[in-house]
Amino acid sequence: MRVWFIVFVLVAAAPVPAVAADSGCEYPNVMFVVDKSGSMSDPTDLNPSGDSKYEIALATIERALSLYGGKVRFGLTMFPWGDDDCGPGEILVAMDYDTSGSITGKMRAEESQPQGSTPIAATLFALAAEPSFLDASRRSFVLLLTDGEDTCASDADSPVKAAGDVFSKGTAVFVIGFGSGVDPVTLEAMASAGGTANAAQADGYFKADDAATLDVALTTIMESATAEVCDGRDNDCNGIADDVPPKRCSKCGIVGEQVCEAGEWTGCLDEMGVEITIDNPGCRNDSGGGFGDKGCACSSIVLE
Repeated sequence: MRVWFIVFVLVAAAPVPAVAADSGCEYPNVMFVVDKSGSMSDPTDLNPSGDSKYEIALATIERALSLYGGKVRFGLTMFPWGDDDCGPGEILVAMDYDTSGSITGKMRAEESQPQGSTPIAATLFALAAEPSFLDASRRSFVLLLTDGEDTCASDADSPVKAAGDVFSKGTAVFVIGFGSGVDPVTLEAMASAGGTANAAQADGYFKADDAATLDVALTTIMESATAEVCDGRDNDCNGIADDVPPKRCSKCGIVGEQVCEAGEWTGCLDEMGVEITIDNPGCRNDSGGGFGDKGCACSSIVLE
């Protein structure tokens, strides 16, 4: 079996100027999609006399920006927007380098203070239809933070369809449900449709009840968004592309590993680095014919 030595480095850096895009780092996009409905002005159930959910969200986002602003192109969308209580959210800060100040400034602005209803689906559908939001040159993510159910959609399945629409355009959707007013079933389905259910805890989406758990949710999401993956790019900006550990796998009854080569995962390899097939010695029966004593089905299973 091959031996792999992987070094993981976490760096909290100062914001990186746009010229850093030429360094070979990916610098993924993350669009904060923040609920500013009227209920966000309420405190959390755990601390009825404390800060509002909106104030907590602002402080937590500000911390995430300070920690990851040097390795992520952040943007901001808020909903509802405009004179209509169900007005779809608008992109207030486009995803780019050095946007931390603009994002916190917009969130503190008078027009951004909590009021209105919760048009989650309409906001996500609008994002998916916005050409300036779509960026095929790098990994892109939506980070939806909401404290309630969609109170504007006529179809109860619309938020899930909207998350799937965004994901189909190449942008994964992380979902944070903040407080007790959310619909867990819908948020879990949205995370699944948005391609991020496996990144969260058992619920599929990220559940937050106070400042501490919201901070954990944002940190976990940021670590996932900036982690190295097998795609031919230097996602974590350590100077090495695709430095990801192998995945254990099983094929034809033999345990092996898949490795990342040139941005693609190999087939399931044996300890000699040869792809496992029914012709591997471990898969043959006593007469060497295969599909015998080992019971080989020769389907590949990832054992991560």
